[in-house]
Order: sequence, then C-alpha cells, then structure tokens
Amino acid sequence: MVAEAGGEVALADAGEVVRADLLARLADARVGLDCKLEHRPDEVQADRAQLARYRRATPTLVGDEPVRAAFIAASRAGVELNGGAQWHG
Repeated sequence: MVAEAGGEVALADAGEVVRADLLARLADARVGLDCKLEHRPDEVQADRAQLARYRRATPTLVGDEPVRAAFIAASRAGVELNGGAQWHG
C-alpha cells in the first residue's frame, strides 16, 4: 500500500539536481520510480545508471529510511533495481 507519493521529485546527487519521476512511501521503504518507454529498461545500462543515481540521492531527502528503486515500463511491467522483483500491472 502506498502511504504517500510525489511526482517529479528533485534530488541532489554529487552537487547536481536529478529528478525522479515518482517517489513513493511504502510501509517498509521509500521507492524511487522511473517511467520508461522501453519494454525492458532494466536491460539498458544508461537507464540502470540513472535509476541507481536516484536511489543514491534519495536519502538526502528522506534520511535514514530504507530506499528501493524500480522501473515502470510502458507495458506497465515493473522491475526493481538490484532486487530482481518483477511485476505486471
């Protein structure tokens, strides 16, 4: 269950501002989501690097809360970065 969500969230990483498509608060963690048109964005290195950057930057906004990161593809399928979790919407 999503307790709170915000779209187009500005985060600071290495002195630069990056913008995650969505940051949601779940019961156990914050999740940064990146929406992509590709069918499998998790297989595109540049997309993986961008999402990793969002995950790295999120603690600057949320403190010590656990942080997860995931893609949502145009097919409405989701893949969590490094977690291996996949789902279909």
